[in-house]
Amino acid sequence: RDPRDRRVQVLDGVSVVSVDKLRTALVALGEGPGLQETGKRVVELLCQYGVVDEIRVLSPTPVGYKGKNSEIVREIVADYDVVDYENECEDLDVAFCFLGHTREEVGADGFWTLMEGLATVERCNRDRVVNLAKALASAGCKHFHLLSSQGADPNSILAFLKARGEAEEAVQHAGFSRVAVYRPAFLKGKRHSSLANAVSGLAVPALEAFAPQDASINIETAALAVLHNAFVSSAQHLEVLENADMLKLGGSGGDGWIRFPELDAMDWDELWSTKTAREQWRDEAKEAEKEAGEDV
Repeated sequence: RDPRDRRVQVLDGVSVVSVDKLRTALVALGEGPGLQETGKRVVELLCQYGVVDEIRVLSPTPVGYKGKNSEIVREIVADYDVVDYENECEDLDVAFCFLGHTREEVGADGFWTLMEGLATVERCNRDRVVNLAKALASAGCKHFHLLSSQGADPNSILAFLKARGEAEEAVQHAGFSRVAVYRPAFLKGKRHSSLANAVSGLAVPALEAFAPQDASINIETAALAVLHNAFVSSAQHLEVLENADMLKLGGSGGDGWIRFPELDAMDWDELWSTKTAREQWRDEAKEAEKEAGEDV
């Protein structure tokens, strides 16, 4: 079933009504700048909204959060390949995982795989995620939110997307009462970590003109989408949110550099889902041509 069939309601602000009472949160940050900066923004928003009593930030480097409610933040600097999760995963209600990379950060997948090695691709984007998820589920964590990648598929021929898809699949069966997977497109607002990342950024405006809901998303919007969804009652064990779903949850009609308000506001899925819609556009075009001919 197409994940986009599982739409979620657009929220006005943050609802703190949840099936489970969420008081302690873990935010795991990786080394990729896109996901890391999104995760840092989630930490800031959690503190600003005051919806949890404790936040543990797991990161390979110090974060140094000094903003509002900084007293509830406990930073844990860890090497994900050797970390002992036993103490860090106790008494947690919800976890936000921002480990790994975005698709544009790895560049042309085959080249990146060749240079870095397949083992590195799998370790950063699959193994670390799976190990963290298993440890959290075993310790009794209820909810797990994973920022993945657009196009993630365990059957993909591309190593990065395959690793991401396998991570998603493993997390779904780890034992959480609720799992939410987010698949952003190009994450805007981050530092360029590679030449491929910078080149991808230059191409995005052209894509946004044709597919404003699927081409990109700002880090701010992505962070809001994750946070809004985390504290909403959900009867579903699994939610897969594509870029368009995240834009709606984050309260954005489209995050394009080149803005086309009419295109951004248009529901493309609904518009093209039926033959009637296509015929309507064709009939309107014919009618316009006919009126133009009569005027002449």
